[in-house]
Amino acid sequence: MKQTQLCHETGRRIAPTAQLIALLAAGLIISPGRAGEPPGDWAGGLPSLADARFGEPTLLKSGLARSLIDDAMKVEPAPPGAEFRAVQMETTRGIELASLYRKAAPGVVLILAGGGFGSGFVINKEGWLLTNHHVARGGNLREDLSREVTVMFGKFNDQGAMEPLPDKYRAEVYKWDWARDLALLKLKEIPAWAGQTGLPVIRVAEKSVNPGDDVAAIGNAGVTLLWSMKPGVVQGVGRRLADLAGDFARRELRAEQAANVLVGAQPSEIEKELERQLQPMRNVLVIQATCPILHGDSGGPLLELAEGRAVGITSYGNQEVLGAAHFFIHASEIRDFLKDVPARPVQALPSFWETAATQCRIVDLDTNGQPETIILSRTVLSPGGLRTNILVGLGWDLAESSDLNPFRRKTPSGTVLDEAAVIRGKAMHLQMYLIDDNSTRVCAYDLDNSGHYGLVRLGLNRSGFCESELYSDGPRQPYQVRKLAAKQPVVLPLDRIPEAWRARYEKVVIGMFKARRAS
Repeated sequence: MKQTQLCHETGRRIAPTAQLIALLAAGLIISPGRAGEPPGDWAGGLPSLADARFGEPTLLKSGLARSLIDDAMKVEPAPPGAEFRAVQMETTRGIELASLYRKAAPGVVLILAGGGFGSGFVINKEGWLLTNHHVARGGNLREDLSREVTVMFGKFNDQGAMEPLPDKYRAEVYKWDWARDLALLKLKEIPAWAGQTGLPVIRVAEKSVNPGDDVAAIGNAGVTLLWSMKPGVVQGVGRRLADLAGDFARRELRAEQAANVLVGAQPSEIEKELERQLQPMRNVLVIQATCPILHGDSGGPLLELAEGRAVGITSYGNQEVLGAAHFFIHASEIRDFLKDVPARPVQALPSFWETAATQCRIVDLDTNGQPETIILSRTVLSPGGLRTNILVGLGWDLAESSDLNPFRRKTPSGTVLDEAAVIRGKAMHLQMYLIDDNSTRVCAYDLDNSGHYGLVRLGLNRSGFCESELYSDGPRQPYQVRKLAAKQPVVLPLDRIPEAWRARYEKVVIGMFKARRAS
């Protein structure tokens, strides 16, 4: 039932309330005049509510207040049964929400990824799930460069509330779309309890919603109870505006590119970078609704009340001084996203340039006058309030093929390298980089200096060792897993490095790790 209908039915019984509002407005609304001076009909303060008799506007000197009260008194009396119908409509809406929750909540899942969590929902009985890209992006990187998240289901307890089941299930990421903030997952195994009845499914709606339609979001926000329902009303449907996309992009950039794009940049450079990032997002259809979503609700469904179908998926909120706006990716975007389902999980090599860092340094470790090493670090705050810088990435231009002269600038103390501009422009050619991606240590090599990292070694659980490596024959070729004869460091031995780079590799890469072990 629509909220607008409820307001329409009860609107004829508001005369006393309107008089009270008008009474208060008489002392709050100031007519035009010079700044700092009260209007001519101002009585010096609000009349006492104890002395005011509703329906007698002569107590007030404000013509505006008298007009408001006169209009309120002219409201026609409510027809017989109107109040009963309004209560009946609200009761019906409550029944609809309760029925919707019983039907849909079991199809919503809790997703654990990279130390955080979000929501998702089952879209068919074969174990396919839908969530946000920014939720799945936190999944653990596997040895074949696929990503995996942990999924938990819930059930109703004796009190009628949802609670998590103890078992955890793994799901792989088969597809994702950053601009739409969507990700498609598939369970690696179907829970045993779903063997007979099948998984609870939430279907994606074929029809759109309109402003004024009742909807409800279900998700797992960390500051509320899990599987909490947040009813609301659709406020608008349209393409994502540039400012809203900017808010989303800044959040994503802080999470994925951090200082590498924004910190240290001039306002004009930030604007250009955001413009580039926002371009594919501007055509994304979204729903704005009053459902008060929070962190952890991301990836949960936005449901229509009639059939319990997903008309959208929770994506993000925009907090402003005057309130908050809540946005959901439209079902039409979901349907388009699901048209092509890959046969295998997505492989995605984490980029050095998207490492979450807050500081960067570019140094010349082999002391030949040409900087070849990028050091990325991030400031973390300990429970005791102590700020510590931790190393999060290393990149090496082993061929020293990067032209950094355009990034040098003169200062009173001499010529310096604009390190932030180098990072923003991705201006160094890196033949090797090492980063930590959640719990996986990634070491990637471009041994032919072609721009394609054809050899990758992964140290799972932040280990510096691996038992296999991945290779790819070209930019659009999949990575294949090759088992090693024995466990080896993720850093390649010297004899696998091109001869022209070996001296520098031994000094700046192997030498750095030896120094760190010694310290």
